[in-house]
Amino acid sequence: MAAMNCLSLRAALPWMATALFLTACGGGRDATGECRGTYLGEAVVWPIDGVASRLMDEAYDSNWVNLTYLPRGQAGLTGFGVDILLDKDRRIDEGSGSRTVLLINKETEFAPEVNLLVHGWYGTLRKSSGSGRGYHEASGLPRGGSVTFDVVDDKRAAGHFIYRYENGDELTCTFDAPTPAEAEGIFDGAGDGDDDDD
Repeated sequence: MAAMNCLSLRAALPWMATALFLTACGGGRDATGECRGTYLGEAVVWPIDGVASRLMDEAYDSNWVNLTYLPRGQAGLTGFGVDILLDKDRRIDEGSGSRTVLLINKETEFAPEVNLLVHGWYGTLRKSSGSGRGYHEASGLPRGGSVTFDVVDDKRAAGHFIYRYENGDELTCTFDAPTPAEAEGIFDGAGDGDDDDD
């Protein structure tokens, strides 16, 4: 069975809303981070897609962290990432201590351990032949890993995740992803200017 599956409409909603938001609104703070390690036996350093990676916490009843990294064609990929479903009410204040969640290989999917923070983990890929949720057939599902959040608040989500593969490859992917409102900069400039009509 192919490791890369098509997006269902429901699963695509956070990604589609992000794309629409970014088409309509430009500027603001970009996401930062990178994937670094070994993938398919090759040393890699893949930067995060600063435009496409955002924490979404207002448009939906849940929090989504949508991360995409840019492999620059390595392993035939143009994009590599994850959609993370967080508990909508959970917050981690900066400096209060990190929270790590184990990621478990369940043969046909990669999923978080049962916990109060991460409710869903969905690998994403972009290849010349298409894009969607799933994992590269060349690497298969990671055999295990973890995700660590240092901050989850109304402005950003920051931390890193680790993938460990059967062949010994390992990737560590860092992220600091602002909310759409923070990316647009409304926290820094809202209300500036003169709204008077006279």
